Amino acid sequence: MVNFTFRNFIFKSIFCLLLVCSIGQNALGQTQTFATNLVDIDTDHVVNGSFAVDGDLNTTAELEANSGLALGIGAYNSFIEIGYDTPVAANTTTFIRIDTQDELLRVLLGGGLGNLLGDVLGVVLIGNQEFTVEARSGTTTVLSADSSDPNTFDSPRVRVVTDVSGAMYIAMTPNQSYSSIRITNSIGSLLGLGNTRTLNVRGAFYNSGALTCNDPLYTSYDGDGLSLDLLQLGGAGVNNPENAIDNDPNSFSELSLGVLDVAASIEQIVYFGVPSQPTEDFKISLRVDPTLLALGVVNNITFEAYNGPTLVSSSSLSSLLNLDLLGLLQGGAVAQVPFDVAGPADRIVVRYTSLLGVNVFQRLDLYDVAITPGIPVIDAASEDVEVCEGESASLVATTASAGAELRWYDSEVGGNLLATTASGETFTTAALSEDTTFYVASFLAGCTEESGRVAVEVTVNPLPESGDITVLGFDLPICLPELLTIVPTATINGSFNYYLDANGTLPITDGLVEDGIT
Repeated sequence: MVNFTFRNFIFKSIFCLLLVCSIGQNALGQTQTFATNLVDIDTDHVVNGSFAVDGDLNTTAELEANSGLALGIGAYNSFIEIGYDTPVAANTTTFIRIDTQDELLRVLLGGGLGNLLGDVLGVVLIGNQEFTVEARSGTTTVLSADSSDPNTFDSPRVRVVTDVSGAMYIAMTPNQSYSSIRITNSIGSLLGLGNTRTLNVRGAFYNSGALTCNDPLYTSYDGDGLSLDLLQLGGAGVNNPENAIDNDPNSFSELSLGVLDVAASIEQIVYFGVPSQPTEDFKISLRVDPTLLALGVVNNITFEAYNGPTLVSSSSLSSLLNLDLLGLLQGGAVAQVPFDVAGPADRIVVRYTSLLGVNVFQRLDLYDVAITPGIPVIDAASEDVEVCEGESASLVATTASAGAELRWYDSEVGGNLLATTASGETFTTAALSEDTTFYVASFLAGCTEESGRVAVEVTVNPLPESGDITVLGFDLPICLPELLTIVPTATINGSFNYYLDANGTLPITDGLVEDGIT
């Protein structure tokens, strides 16, 4: 499965190159600040160095390295350092778009699995093409990573990530202010004499500003406790990770642990252009094998929200499920799970930890991770609503997201769109004949994702008929001015009203005097 994943990336990158670059330049109207200053360069071995600072990800600066002849004669590395106009604040992520000749980035995309993935793909990280990347403040390096040591790409501060079309970036989040990025291309001792390797640098940028539609832009994955055999033969790994960020409700990424009885985990990380707003929420769409559900897998799936490297919220899947969502998973369907986080977040980790003592192939299908408008809040007067058969119900919900509207449905997933209302506006149902559950979600016009749906239950009471009512006391003789006490009972729940006529047009009220009788 891992091999298929990487072949799929290569295929997509060939046919979607123009799309990749377009997205990199103007993703949903966000503000991208590029490094546009050429701070330092090895002019002897870098071709078209200015292309790394032109703000265009379609153009490339080429960094060449050569292994030289015997005793290292004629060997050389190359470097380029590109800078921002003003210092970048600490904990701001810069995305560096590069290409390597060897499949180094495909291997490093797996974080801590890098060495194992190198064995699977036949990519040697030490001794062939190598590169280093540094975030600098003046001449001081504040954060760095080296491709010969994949562990340096296995932290919240440095990752290799991919976009939906398979283009690769290095995501660096220094804990100090920085002003430039330095990339060095080199060749190790195993490649042999007279070999040249080229590394392309397309540019570096960071994102800022608030987005109306904050769609996911990048993803990566990681794992722990996995072996080479599990990756090669056991089906473990992440297949098609880009499917979790493609806005296609029918495609999914596969997080697999294979069949194993050891403690292990696999996780996928989804990155957004800018942090979520306080009024927004997350929604994670996934599916698991109902067999795993019966074994308690919901306790082994966790969601974590980060703002850069800082953990904001963490929840288990089991703590986020209601009966409707649980029923969907039990039926093998996709569940859209709302994840309410404690503060702004720009990345979500979905982690699957192995079930022990089970002889079952363990896999999680991740369809989508999205930022949505705030989950609707049901008005207190719209909770526990009861109406009579044939009547309609008036329901009200609100959302904290400015400009968001509400969609009312007849199903937890899919179903029919019954109405669209403003936040706080009444939704009036059709006449109801039985107990009915409605669902409401918030959405912003022009965006693809709506929030998770919230259930609103309406109880419908049947209309009573004369045969449902029994009255005690009518057959007892009395003499005026004695009091007549009657006791009505019914086979259905409800309250009683009293009338002077059979048509129910003359109500008997407390204190009524009729023909001298009170």
